Amino acid sequence: MNLATQKSGFGALQLVSGSPSLGGEWSATIKSLATVVAGSFTLLVLTWFVLPYVQTLPVLLIKLFDYLPFVLLLSGMALCWRFGRTRLFLLMVWLAALHISIHSLPGEVNVQQRTIAYVLMAVLSPVNVVLIVLFKERGIFTKYGFMCLGLAALQIAMVAGLAVSQATMITVIVNARFDATGILSYLLVPQVAQLLFIASTVFLLVRLVRHPTVVDGAALASLAAILLTLQSVGMGVAGSLYVTAASIILLLAVVQDSYNMAYHDELTGLPGRRALNEDILKLGGCYVIAMVDVDHFKKFNDKYGHDVGDQVLRFIAARLGAVRGGGKAYRYGGEEFTLLFPNKTLSGVADFIVPLHEAIANSRFQIRSRRRPRKAPKHRPRRSSSSREVAITVSIGLAERDERYTNTERVLKAADKALYKAKRAGRNCLYSRTGGAYPA
Repeated sequence: MNLATQKSGFGALQLVSGSPSLGGEWSATIKSLATVVAGSFTLLVLTWFVLPYVQTLPVLLIKLFDYLPFVLLLSGMALCWRFGRTRLFLLMVWLAALHISIHSLPGEVNVQQRTIAYVLMAVLSPVNVVLIVLFKERGIFTKYGFMCLGLAALQIAMVAGLAVSQATMITVIVNARFDATGILSYLLVPQVAQLLFIASTVFLLVRLVRHPTVVDGAALASLAAILLTLQSVGMGVAGSLYVTAASIILLLAVVQDSYNMAYHDELTGLPGRRALNEDILKLGGCYVIAMVDVDHFKKFNDKYGHDVGDQVLRFIAARLGAVRGGGKAYRYGGEEFTLLFPNKTLSGVADFIVPLHEAIANSRFQIRSRRRPRKAPKHRPRRSSSSREVAITVSIGLAERDERYTNTERVLKAADKALYKAKRAGRNCLYSRTGGAYPA
């Protein structure tokens, strides 16, 4: 079946070189982010709820909470090193330094020294969380990683030096008042630190809206946990319990981020080949597998560049990711994608796969000049002669499980053969494993 290329009810779509395409990428990221953020703040609420009960435990058990954060943080650092998560590693390093400075100082440290350490860590914590978020993932034991660790060590040394010298200038920070309404006076944290926490929270929220990531969500949750930790100084086990919660939050982020690396394609946000292989093994009964390939993608990539080619893959992934009928899309590799339809037959997926194919074929992409302005002008100018519109089509091969094709490997190979038949038939086609145009 060769589908005509014409404008559809979906309207003309634009592909602008260098502008990100959302859809599948955002869907996967937002799900991961929601898991981390919801789990983190639920954990903080539970910590607050169980705190009165923990304080009634025997002294020996309560003492264990002073050491539990170190066990969790060391475990998290090992995972970060294994998966190359620099920013989460640095967040854990700072959390460990905070716990030592606030809750684990030796008994001979006097009140003035403890106060100075507390104030400095309160001021530095929101600033460091923002700086860590802005760092690049360039490895832990690299020149860049050692530079970041050196900066953290320098700050810790500064805090220790000022605390030992009992610097009187710290009283200026403690006594500084910026709030005439008295709202900020309810917290133990100095007002200058409270303002930095507010500014950091707003910054992270803006980043999450513009470009949501698991690390940014974990940073926001850990910022809340750090504030609760600072507010709990002098309240027994409370501070250690909130540091424990923050450690679990960062561990959760490492696991979720590592899962995304292993099971999701970074470019499109769709589940990757590993996720496909595992989900195929779970299939039973009847099901349909569709192999999808972007037509003439190599020529398109060579002509317009890899950046524009990536935009095409993101757009195709977004459309495939929105397939109905219980289907699920995967990035198979290169310009190939896979659709799985559990509990469906070839005739049962026609109402979903055919409109999807037509929607892609009927779309138009406008590739604009590289010299276009970064911001859109208030008055739209006439279309430039340097702009051009191109059509992107896909070929699809389908196969279902039946008496002849009883295992997933054979069904997958049959769908792949049907895909090549569709491409040999002129591309922009749907073919089933029987060798005919689909639907018949």
